[in-house]
Amino acid sequence: MNRLTYHKKIITALSWLKSQVELNNSISLTDINHGAEDFYCGLLNLIYGFKLKNINTITNNAAAIDLGDNEEKVAFQVTSTSTLTKTKYTVDKFIEKKLYEKYEKLIILNIVNKATHRAAKIGNTEYELDTKNDIIDVADLIGVIVNDSDLIKLKAIADFLDAELFLTTHNLLPQDLPASRVYRFWRNEIEPSDLVYYCCFLPFFYYDVRLSEQFLLRLQSYLKKADWIIKDHEGDMSSPVLLGALKNFNSVCRDLITICFLNENKHIEDDEYAYWVSCSHLEYFQREKYISYRKGVLQSLFYQLIKAANHIISINNRDLKGSPHMYIQFKQDEDGIEYFPGYDDRDFSYGRLYPGYYEVDYAIRRQIYRDTYKL
Repeated sequence: MNRLTYHKKIITALSWLKSQVELNNSISLTDINHGAEDFYCGLLNLIYGFKLKNINTITNNAAAIDLGDNEEKVAFQVTSTSTLTKTKYTVDKFIEKKLYEKYEKLIILNIVNKATHRAAKIGNTEYELDTKNDIIDVADLIGVIVNDSDLIKLKAIADFLDAELFLTTHNLLPQDLPASRVYRFWRNEIEPSDLVYYCCFLPFFYYDVRLSEQFLLRLQSYLKKADWIIKDHEGDMSSPVLLGALKNFNSVCRDLITICFLNENKHIEDDEYAYWVSCSHLEYFQREKYISYRKGVLQSLFYQLIKAANHIISINNRDLKGSPHMYIQFKQDEDGIEYFPGYDDRDFSYGRLYPGYYEVDYAIRRQIYRDTYKL
């Protein structure tokens, strides 16, 4: 079996397990979490070569850590909760029990999605947790696995997942076939219903243009996983149109993230920032048009994101024979008309759906600076 096949099996298994945890937790069924410590104990030992043991079966340290390796002096907390409160509680208990005397490093493994905490460090002089490097999730584990050149290790991990999860091709239901799995992955990661708030209400219904840092980080996390998901399904996709639609959506994501992080945006509250455009290099009379131009480009990219998302949903509703999902509406302002952006025959005739950042930028420039572009 080749490396790519192992990658596919591993990504499919871990993505499936993650989606099951998310779904069960969303309806308050947490039984699926109970076996997580033993499962991830075995998986982490294979990935990193640790000798972790389930601490909960040995001593009552459950509030602080679940797994520990006495030789490597590393401990893990396995959780499906990503809140700052949970992270602080774990670190506080780790310090309270003086576990830093036995374990030099505490790592929090989130078996769903990790959150990005604004604080770089959590703890005190006795022990500090690095929130960037010491909190990991399933996507990080996948990244480590697929970048490992050891074929024997890949086989061992794939065999372990097969044995633990029983995910074989013959017992997959229709909704678990490749195209449906990829669509479900996209939907779980993006949460399309949230796009109305993050792409319409938050950015454009206030006096200033506002961005959600958490939403942008979610898009970054999605892209990190999506590249591998698409790569490993290119050979067996039952719907090549869906694959193209995801690539199209990802292109919009990348451009939107780049533009949003291009400037030193001004923090307002919680995870919200004002999109801050520097005009100091311009004469006063030039600034209003420049701000309108930059705001217009950003709004167009949010519009393109919803348009690309609706295209993916339309493929699900038409080709995948799944449950029909609602399309996403777009509003340019609070009193504006709601409509559902989608691609038309003209878009398809161009050979690519999202025209790209430079085309978007050029269109807005022409609109704002009409005198400059007159023939």
